[in-house]
Amino acid sequence: MKVFISRFRSLFLVLLAILFAATGITGCSSGGGSSDLAKTDSGEIAISLTDAMGDFGSYTVDILSVDLTMANGTQVSTLPITTRIDFAQYTEMTEFLTAAQVPFGSYTAASLTLDYQNADIQVEDENGQYFKITEIQDASGNPVTTLTITVNLENRNHLTIAPGILSHLALDFDLKASNHIDFSDPANPVLTVDPFLVADVDRTNGNKIHKVRGLLEEVDVDAGSFSVILRPFSSALSDNHTRYGIQSVLTDSETIFNINQESLQGEEGLQALAELDALTPVVALGDLEFDPLVFRAREVYAGSSVPGASLDAVNGYVVKRSGDVLTIKGAGLMRKGTDRVFHEAITVLISESTLVTREFSTDAWSKDDISIGQHVMVMGTLTLTDEGSLELDATEGYLKMLMTCVRGSVISK
Repeated sequence: MKVFISRFRSLFLVLLAILFAATGITGCSSGGGSSDLAKTDSGEIAISLTDAMGDFGSYTVDILSVDLTMANGTQVSTLPITTRIDFAQYTEMTEFLTAAQVPFGSYTAASLTLDYQNADIQVEDENGQYFKITEIQDASGNPVTTLTITVNLENRNHLTIAPGILSHLALDFDLKASNHIDFSDPANPVLTVDPFLVADVDRTNGNKIHKVRGLLEEVDVDAGSFSVILRPFSSALSDNHTRYGIQSVLTDSETIFNINQESLQGEEGLQALAELDALTPVVALGDLEFDPLVFRAREVYAGSSVPGASLDAVNGYVVKRSGDVLTIKGAGLMRKGTDRVFHEAITVLISESTLVTREFSTDAWSKDDISIGQHVMVMGTLTLTDEGSLELDATEGYLKMLMTCVRGSVISK
């Protein structure tokens, strides 16, 4: 058997990467100041979120706002609507959250407001068992409903938006430092949140894969590009509103496409993408490049190959295999047309007919390449068994082997 494993950075960070492209696009969204800005007074801003590995199976909260404060005190809101995110899932990549527009000028602070009232936070104890956190408090012991985390942008992190200048702002929310779990009552752990946030202006931060998720707007085969109406995280892949903005994606001869379970590469894949209807679900994984600022895709998924588009999907780790029956632990479940939810374990059925692929690979793979410990995304049909447990039938479905992280301590060299 072959195991797809990569190392990861052992940082317990949530990274909020904000990319500003001051391109003179009309309009902006702001609070405490005028929203009727002239065409030359605003620039485009792309905002992305990520996380790093911790002890949480799920850290799902609602993002109420992402705001920037100008030197004159004007607050500029960059998030169009409340957005739900599971920070625990963004350990190896950064996902674009919104492509907004902001005024030119100097910015002195950034803030992130999180809503914990409908949070789904699952924590793993020393025995590997998950518990849902029901009691969340701040450092003073008060129940937490919402938290606003603010960081000043000064000195080397001074941020100025000006015509033709691209900037990159990273906000690091340290999950391990910001969260303390009390297991005094093992069955009812208590979470204390004392948020810790730092900022860094760095145009070359490219340590993680970036992700664009949404609906296909249009394809330009001659330019080797396509545009995506953003639907971040687990937002519904349905209506055609553009409140999150539109992101352009570049491709090249090395870009791998998986369209309706068919693998293609380069221009052939882009041609197939161009034949799809507008508003077809699409996900692109790739890298940010600077001078000029562009997003270049390594891999593109479209149609039924997108989790939750037309098939139910499970994301987690194989902890047990008995023939063609897999047990997936720490499973994120995405039903067709619904938000992602967490389940401790889900049974998955596979067969010779299951299409098996590996992330960033065009090689041939089969069910025999799936090992215990492998991180997988599986798509099929979810059912409830007679025993009351969840089972995903992927015997005619699709399984993708993802990058699998290994954690531990070096005990000898």
